[in-house]
Amino acid sequence: MSNGGAAANASSSENELEDLECLNFPGDIDWSTTLVLRCDPKGSPYNMGDVINAFHVVVRRNEVFNLGPTFLNHAFTLSFKSVFAMEGFIKFMGSPKMSKGIKVKGHPCTITRVPPKYVIVRVRHIPLEVDTSHIVSVLKKYGTVVKTELVKNNFRGWFHVYTSERKFDLYLKSNVKVSDLPYGIEVKGLYGSVYVEERNPKCLECYYSGHKTDCCERKDCILYKA
Repeated sequence: MSNGGAAANASSSENELEDLECLNFPGDIDWSTTLVLRCDPKGSPYNMGDVINAFHVVVRRNEVFNLGPTFLNHAFTLSFKSVFAMEGFIKFMGSPKMSKGIKVKGHPCTITRVPPKYVIVRVRHIPLEVDTSHIVSVLKKYGTVVKTELVKNNFRGWFHVYTSERKFDLYLKSNVKVSDLPYGIEVKGLYGSVYVEERNPKCLECYYSGHKTDCCERKDCILYKA
């Protein structure tokens, strides 16, 4: 790629990030099924008819929940009825058939996920008989739970069976940092471990961070085996 082409791509990426910051999607809402369509500002103004004409043959309309404009004339949101449907659309857009991308009014259009503003928290060891709402009430101390998910097994023949692990998308309060989140919580007298994807795990045997209990190798850990 020429230096001029690389500079143009870099400029386009910067403008795209600026638009996303300007749109300022709130972090306490689930945007996991929403994409942002950014048309080339040089082709403005755009209307719904322009976008629908471009997407009419590339998206399964029965899988779309919402398609609408934002306050930026060249940016639209495209929401799907499920994450599965959205991921299928993204995969199709990356296929050789769509190598030339989508053009609206003859100008290129980029498709971007709404950037997440939450942290992913996994709570383990609390049986599923305990309703998830009890865990949510504990996590509310640290922020807003945007989305909850029960985690299934990854063992062959057991894919349909849930584990005792739950996944939470947590939008932190402005005065809360990832380091403020606990390593364990108590729910109705039961103890659960808390794993945050943006934080090193902590061994509950030797209390050092950086590894989990089941793989502890510190000599001062009771699980260490020489």
